[in-house]
Amino acid sequence: MWLLKIAILVALLVIVRKAAAMHKAKNDPIADDRCVSCDSADLEMLTAAAYRCNACGYEGGSGRKVTPKPSASRLLNAPPPAGPESGE
Repeated sequence: MWLLKIAILVALLVIVRKAAAMHKAKNDPIADDRCVSCDSADLEMLTAAAYRCNACGYEGGSGRKVTPKPSASRLLNAPPPAGPESGE
């Protein structure tokens, strides 16, 4: 029975520590000079505060939330682009 209590106590401790780490990470500013996914400095700037990592392909940065990706429904309902194969 005491083994079960220790296991529960350890599980609760892990949960509390993870929650505290996530809270801290959520409130920290996002760096725009290194990729948060792979820590590479080889970045292509998309906007002043958003980037695409050339090493791993991750897109992020502090300004990424203001340049959202187009939604799937918007892409599906969009007219096809005009080009040489469309006859225009």
